[in-house]
Amino acid sequence: MNRELLNKYHKELRVNAQTTGFRREATSHVVRHISEYDDRGFILASLLTEQNARSVIQAEKEYFKQIGQPFEWKLFSYDSPSNLKELLLAEGFKEDEEEALLVLDLTIDKDLLDRQIPAELKEITDENGVKDIVRLMDEIWQEKHDSLGKRLWQDKQQHPDDLFLYGIYDGNQLVSGAWMYLEKESSFASLWGGRHTASLPWKRLLQRSCSGQSEESFRIRLFIPHC
Repeated sequence: MNRELLNKYHKELRVNAQTTGFRREATSHVVRHISEYDDRGFILASLLTEQNARSVIQAEKEYFKQIGQPFEWKLFSYDSPSNLKELLLAEGFKEDEEEALLVLDLTIDKDLLDRQIPAELKEITDENGVKDIVRLMDEIWQEKHDSLGKRLWQDKQQHPDDLFLYGIYDGNQLVSGAWMYLEKESSFASLWGGRHTASLPWKRLLQRSCSGQSEESFRIRLFIPHC
């Protein structure tokens, strides 16, 4: 990713992001987001030095403890100081699966907008469809995603023009689901989810529905600049 685009992403989707369902709070050192539902909060951006990083991390741990909300620290490879990951681990954070960041510029890759939408790919607009996504996530991850379902449905009701949900169905069964937020005051949209079941026939269905995209492409977060 070129530096200009990375700077734009950092400013719009980390420093100034207004995440639906979360309250943004900015200090001189971090930008934190407090969940308005039952989700975890998170630190989305930070401006730290080797001298103050440990004390700021400890202060944020205490802050979230006081409000009674678990949280995660979203760490990017370019964040400072260079040993921030080690400092977070030393303070008790657990390392999650590493994720990739893709950017697709729709002003350049316009062919994507002209692709024919297969019949198996449907927009999800009702609560039953959201429940389908939750059941799919529960099956894949072997853990409950009730808070995710609550947040998605409330966001869809309260901000229908900011959130769009999609699913690939095999008959009446959802085999892959994803959701997209049109980020407020930003040139980006963000696509989340995309996990799918492991059944071979359903993998073939996914390949047909997604125009030959590789299985790995369903495992990353995709941020799409929009006009």
